[in-house]
Amino acid sequence: MDNADKLVNFKYNKAVAQRKLIKVIGVGGAGGNAVKHIHASGLQGVSYLLLNTDEQDLAKSGLKDVAVIGQKLTQGLGAGSKIEVGEEAALEDQELIHSLLDDNETQMVFICAGMGGGTGTGAAPVIAKIARDMGLLTVGFIFMPFVREERQRMIKAAQGAERMRQEVDSLVIIANENINQVYGELPWNESLNKANEILANAVRAITMVITNEMEMNQDFADVRTTLKDGGIAHISIGYGEGADRVSKAIDSALRSPLLNNDDITTATRLQLAIFYDPSDALTTDEMDEIKKLTSSIRNLQNNKSGHAFNEELGNKVMVVIIASGFQKEAHMPMTAMDVEDYVRQTEIEKEQNKLLNQYYSDFDLEPRSSLPTFVPIVLTDDELDRDDLIDYLDEEPAKNHSYSEVEERRAKYKYGNQTPAMSQTLDTSKVAQRSTTTRMPSADVEELPNVDPTKEGTEPTTPPVNQPKIIKF
Repeated sequence: MDNADKLVNFKYNKAVAQRKLIKVIGVGGAGGNAVKHIHASGLQGVSYLLLNTDEQDLAKSGLKDVAVIGQKLTQGLGAGSKIEVGEEAALEDQELIHSLLDDNETQMVFICAGMGGGTGTGAAPVIAKIARDMGLLTVGFIFMPFVREERQRMIKAAQGAERMRQEVDSLVIIANENINQVYGELPWNESLNKANEILANAVRAITMVITNEMEMNQDFADVRTTLKDGGIAHISIGYGEGADRVSKAIDSALRSPLLNNDDITTATRLQLAIFYDPSDALTTDEMDEIKKLTSSIRNLQNNKSGHAFNEELGNKVMVVIIASGFQKEAHMPMTAMDVEDYVRQTEIEKEQNKLLNQYYSDFDLEPRSSLPTFVPIVLTDDELDRDDLIDYLDEEPAKNHSYSEVEERRAKYKYGNQTPAMSQTLDTSKVAQRSTTTRMPSADVEELPNVDPTKEGTEPTTPPVNQPKIIKF
């Protein structure tokens, strides 16, 4: 096991540690297992709480502070992988959850949960909202399932992650998919524990910063500044020794294999602490490595660095990095109104893939639907009166036109200021509408009846000026 993977032991300021400002909460099965791992490691200065709909699972935990949620709803038998049951269970026991968090000590909570199941995915966001509404610094720590698991579970996991992101101050994401890539040679249980160690070290990182007396002091207020409303976050520990030990430690902390890594240069907030043995003090050149890191971050709004002694390190150094402000542009799946089912389903799948990409590195699936991916083009009345535009659309079968080409031609003709209705419901800028499976007819506009408005009993049937027509491609 590499030094970077080991759980670290540090001497704590007992007076501060006894206050237990941090509460580590495990929600559901995966979250509970992770918290049990931290508890077994002997981490000081934190309190623990397990919440689950499965009474039997809690009974086996060995932890003192546990609570069944949704007892009336589930009878203590679990959520049955149903997210809505997990959510309702937490809502049922909001008062209980509030009372467990309101202990006159807790100032920060780590809410740990696996995404894709019932209790963790459904209940964790509710618990996060309760904690955040109480004014507690709320950090989510979630585990994303393996890509090989069924697609629907992955979609549920990504939706749960998005919901968590909305309810917490900061969110740390662990990608289980990387376990096989990095620790494939290890026994299964040992490789899974690697993810738990990442969580354990993240909690330790925060604990060390707020409980150790440091030169250039850092405290809980600094942690709050870094993580409050911070979005996607990165919390990790790295070690280095020998030549370039500080740069090695920084690199190790930034390249944790199980974290859903983000480019540190895109962070907006950074807190860095470096620990070393006083008998092997840092040199000026080594201190400059910290400056190099901070100067590489383009839009850094908050920055706090500090260092502390630890005699157990010898000639090694240890770096704690807390960064936030990595904004992932994920959105829940959207559907378009007044569009055929096959268009709507294709767009849903595209949006689902877009969402999955936020929480799975390099996850790139085409829509599984065998139906063609066509997008309606909505023309205004002014555009319908322009023969040159209609002739252009009629030159080739509709399937041979790309959306971008049509939009460029419309811009060229500059007809009116009306925005096509579909642009308000579909992000079509990235949608291709070519197909090799179905040949669609050429652009077809319904002809208006040839009515003479001078004859009695007739009315002009010209549609309202602002009523667009749909030409299907």
